[in-house]
Amino acid sequence: FDGMDFVRKVILGAWTGLKPGGWILLEHHYDQSISVMNFLDSVGFHEIDYGKDLEGQKRFAMAMKP
Repeated sequence: FDGMDFVRKVILGAWTGLKPGGWILLEHHYDQSISVMNFLDSVGFHEIDYGKDLEGQKRFAMAMKP
């Protein structure tokens, strides 16, 4: 267990469940941003970006299924 197990499950579930053009928006711990974005890329998502919380930390990942 590395803290990303559930995030990976959610991302893989989104890949399976989303239609092409569908978006995933995922809140994560601030220090997981790079790992989350890299995993989204490795799964095949496009237009990967992030949003910041009120403290300026990268807290949300978003991506589109092509």
